Amino acid sequence: MIIRDMARGGMAERPGSGMPCVPAVFVSPHQDDELLFMGAAIMEHVAQGRDVRILLIGRGNKSSVRTSSALLNLIGYVPSEPEFGAVRDREFQWSAITLGATPIVPPWDMRLDENAFTSPAVASIIRHYVPDGSDLKTVSRYGGEYHPDHFACHDAVAGLFASGWTAMPPRYYTLAERRQVCLLYTSPSPRDGLLSRMPSSA
Repeated sequence: MIIRDMARGGMAERPGSGMPCVPAVFVSPHQDDELLFMGAAIMEHVAQGRDVRILLIGRGNKSSVRTSSALLNLIGYVPSEPEFGAVRDREFQWSAITLGATPIVPPWDMRLDENAFTSPAVASIIRHYVPDGSDLKTVSRYGGEYHPDHFACHDAVAGLFASGWTAMPPRYYTLAERRQVCLLYTSPSPRDGLLSRMPSSA
């Protein structure tokens, strides 16, 4: 039986399992990123018996769908940003639970407007809602990624690891050739790390 102390820079493991005892926390920028970018990994972690949680960062309020003619024709009016965001929150919660994870949806005023994330603001939300030393995972800023909110989540998670908030090297997920892939690197660029096809381990 080996349990390494997180406070000493190690990764605590569940006795006999070889698996970390800290939660696996997937940081999802928007409602749907948990499924589109990280769904395969979330299901794998759940299958391994991990405590899997998904933290939602954005309000879901700035999508172009909200003011689209298609939605107007469907429901007959343009919903307010909070109303539209609430529908997306329910979508996110259903998705997380279906994947087998625990959804974490901070209150509206604690989350961030879409297209306006900053890495310090994302890191603040993570520190507030996630236990210290958690096994963090999020979307990558590499692999053809373009969304600034995704960049902010990546940089926040990378910064928390660099600062020692967690001793577990984060994993980052992206899409490549219609497959979800995992990037594992502890330096700023994935060129110095590992690119592997899903499913990922740990």
